[in-house]
Amino acid sequence: MLAGAADQLGHRQGIGSGDLRNTDRTMLPLSFTAPKVLLMSTVTEEAVLEEIVRKQTSLREIVVHNDDVNTFDHVIESLVRICEHDPIQAEQCAWIVHYNGKCAVKRGSFDQLEPRCTALLDRGISAEIL
Repeated sequence: MLAGAADQLGHRQGIGSGDLRNTDRTMLPLSFTAPKVLLMSTVTEEAVLEEIVRKQTSLREIVVHNDDVNTFDHVIESLVRICEHDPIQAEQCAWIVHYNGKCAVKRGSFDQLEPRCTALLDRGISAEIL
């Protein structure tokens, strides 16, 4: 990308593509590491943009985390009562939590999820809103 820009600069100034000097006689470096910096900058910009979109998006998730305290029956019953899951859906979430360490159990706006997450926490279930 930069080589193309340098070629365009050279063509605009009437200089051959092999000679990268500009009109005030300063020399541009022939080996330039800016593409790596640009790539890192692009990755950083993408991460910042993703964070902005995540913050502006109204949909969030309640994520339940695995622990060694709660039984499957307690988690399943809590998901049925609090998150309005079907018993089969609640059981599947409990297994996902058990094997993967966490599971997103409910999506919605923060205002919708906060009382549900608080209720799960009150029942001793490790949960957070992301």
